[in-house]
Amino acid sequence: MKRIMILATVVAFALTVAGFAQSALQTFPRGSSYRRIQVNPNTIKALVPGKKLVVDLTQRGVIYEFNPQGRQLDFSRLTIRTIEGELTFGSLLERTVPTDKLSRFGLSSQSFIVGTRATGTLQPPSRDTTDFDNKLSFQCGSISCQCTGEADCSKLILKSGRCGTYYFCYVDREDGEIHCYCRQQQVGI
Repeated sequence: MKRIMILATVVAFALTVAGFAQSALQTFPRGSSYRRIQVNPNTIKALVPGKKLVVDLTQRGVIYEFNPQGRQLDFSRLTIRTIEGELTFGSLLERTVPTDKLSRFGLSSQSFIVGTRATGTLQPPSRDTTDFDNKLSFQCGSISCQCTGEADCSKLILKSGRCGTYYFCYVDREDGEIHCYCRQQQVGI
């Protein structure tokens, strides 16, 4: 009986964490100017055989919400369209997320979003990555930028001008925080 109670508690905790992860991503980034598109195993299964779902990241203000719903997503049925051309999902991640960071992410079984910034005026990229109180809010390398936490990721994606055309976010299973990555906007190219 004690084992059943422990198992039930573990299952309830896992479901709570999974629900939190999905709900946190459903409202990030905040704003009504985004068109949200749900992608789940049923969405992919409903496609005509041989047809692929196009995740079009050439459109501004669109967020694709990927939710495996306890199953695995079939990424072979997805095509990612960017201004650089069509990519596989793996290629998109390789271009955006550092390899050492991907190990903490369960690609086929974890909820995540891929989106583009909303339309509007973009500021030129700032080299400043600190907030008014000099706390580091995001980090940028030579190719991509990364952030942790809703406030810092909102600064990176929506206000910094550092991100290029798309970003990738998920809620980390270990720390429960939103983590986002984007390719740096290229200036003068």
